[in-house]
Order: sequence, then structure tokens, then C-alpha cells
Amino acid sequence: MVETLVAISLLLIAVVGPMTFLTRSSQSTQITNQQIPAVFLAQEGLELVQQERDNEFLEWFGNTSHPAWARFRSTFSDCGGGGECAVEIDDSGNVQVTDCTATDDDCYLYYNDSNARSPYTYDDSGDAVRTPYRRYVTVEIIETNREARVVSRVEWRSGSLIDQQVAEVETALLNTYATN
Repeated sequence: MVETLVAISLLLIAVVGPMTFLTRSSQSTQITNQQIPAVFLAQEGLELVQQERDNEFLEWFGNTSHPAWARFRSTFSDCGGGGECAVEIDDSGNVQVTDCTATDDDCYLYYNDSNARSPYTYDDSGDAVRTPYRRYVTVEIIETNREARVVSRVEWRSGSLIDQQVAEVETALLNTYATN
């Protein structure tokens, strides 16, 4: 009887160990599969802000009294001082900025694979499916007025994890054509 109990115990240890390992590696894989798009979506947020800055400068290139930096600041005025924005590109290639401090639902990203420019948008119409991701962009103008601190943060909940997951990237954009 003792030999049978020892044999069953050893068998349980031999089976439970690998099963626990497989369960944890499956959870880790799921989290990683969500982290990768989140980091790319956060990076895309920075790139869209930079694209808007560059578009403003290109429009006024060569004009010595260009208001490009002022227009850039105006475009993202709701995105600083505690405000957060949703930033995306529309079908015509223009950057769209929406204040999303009123409700968290404004910053949820939707996936629509029929959208040719970007499958992740804030547009919930058509065949769009709500993703677990929310992207927030903040743009803070530094006091010297020659630099903007841009932070793009993507948040999501992952499976059974209690804590909210976050991917955040940051960059500095310069007023590259400032003469003073």
C-alpha cells in the first residue's frame, strides 16, 4: 500500500510540474502577444504627432514669418496640462486630434482591417471591433518654447491579470526652424 502511495505521488509530481510550466508559459505568451502591438501603437502615437509638426513646417517652409510652431501648439493645445488626446491619421493622410479627457471611451482603439491607411482607429463604425487598447497622447510645450515633450501611452487589461498593463514611449520634438 505504501509503495502504491509513493508511486502515485511521484506520478503526480511528474505530471503536475510540466502542466504548471505549460500553463504559465501560455499566459506569458498571451501577455507578450498583447504587449507587441501595444508598443507599436504607442510608437505610432509619437510618429503621428511628429508628422503633424513636420506638415506644419513644410506648409510654411521658406516663409520667414511662418506660424508653424504656433499652429502645432494650437493643434495639440488640449493635449497638455493634464489633458490627453486621441491622435490618428484619416483616409486623406491628415492627422486628427481629439480631446479624450471627457470619457475613457473616446480613447479606445478599434480594429478594422478594411481601413487601408491604418487598421487601428478610434472610429467604431462599420466592421470595426473594439480592442482592449486605449491610446493617450500628451504634448507639453517646454518653457523655452523651442521644445515639446510628447508621451504616448497605451493601456489594456490582459486576461486574468488584475493590474492594467501599460506601454509608454516618450520623445522630444524641437521647433527646428526657430531663429531665436
